Amino acid sequence: MADEAFEAHIRARSDNPPPILYRYMTVKTASAVLQSRKLRFHSPFNYNDPFDSQWDVLWPVSGEAGASKTRIMLEQACRDPTCWPPDMDPRARKALANDLHRISKLPKSHQESELQELLEDSSATKGSSLKEQQKIDDLRRRLRVLCFSTNESSILMWSHYAENHRGVVMGFKTAALEQEYRRPMEKVSYQQDFPNLVDEDAWLKAIIFGREVPPLKDKGRGWALTKFNHWEYEKEWRFVWVATKGIETYYDDFNFPGHSLVELVLGCKIDDRKARNILLLAQKIQPELVQYSMVMHPTKFELQKIRLLPYHPQPRPAKKKAEQNTKIKRRKRAGIKRKRRRASRR
Repeated sequence: MADEAFEAHIRARSDNPPPILYRYMTVKTASAVLQSRKLRFHSPFNYNDPFDSQWDVLWPVSGEAGASKTRIMLEQACRDPTCWPPDMDPRARKALANDLHRISKLPKSHQESELQELLEDSSATKGSSLKEQQKIDDLRRRLRVLCFSTNESSILMWSHYAENHRGVVMGFKTAALEQEYRRPMEKVSYQQDFPNLVDEDAWLKAIIFGREVPPLKDKGRGWALTKFNHWEYEKEWRFVWVATKGIETYYDDFNFPGHSLVELVLGCKIDDRKARNILLLAQKIQPELVQYSMVMHPTKFELQKIRLLPYHPQPRPAKKKAEQNTKIKRRKRAGIKRKRRRASRR
């Protein structure tokens, strides 16, 4: 996103994200993130929600409903050429005019049936619709999303995304990530039905008259920022990015600034050794990191977030002098025995 557009969007938005947002991870993923200092933007193709950014954004103008609306508008254009717009595509104008001229030369008893056949065929509009659908499919393939949550204490999300409470949650400073990636953090909307992102009349007229198809409402953001309301417990915010054409992978990795990492939360079932390794990696990036651990509440179904002291690995205790002397004596005795064996062989 261009700097001007980014700054304008930040100023204009009515719903600002919270200062810290959280990302759930397995220990393996967290280690990779901390070692590479990169966050991965994924394609929604790989997400656990089959509808996530995969629903048909052209649903208001596709299928039977869309075909019916197209037929009605095309019939109106055929019966009243005065409604043709001045900026109609010359090729579409010529093709439709030729069809109407051909029909007008037929006997009146055949004209209506021929017109209905033309409306049923409407190959030009079908071709245009297919072309626009291919553009949407290409956009879907290049879509990349990085997800966060406002809730670091969700029992379900710890189970789904953090290795059954054996993983971690990282808290990032929202403003620092926005400035690094030069794109806004945007809130996910949860609802029962697909949103309508298409201006139906303008879109169908563009298809029929060969004009440029209007853009999706709100630049199509609702496509990647709308989910079924059963996912509302995730309280999700997202970065949305469209990869350049020709990229074959389904993800892209981007650096994050060390100062953006401000919290690390350990799962209530994490292995102690893995926890220590993760804490050491995180503290190398951010010495001022605030550390927490989740524990199960003793009287209700709830996770409690307990602050930890900074982790400092303890040096190995020095071996006692007596133990060292014992080892020395053993070595000496072993050396004497070897010398005696050699002497006896002679």
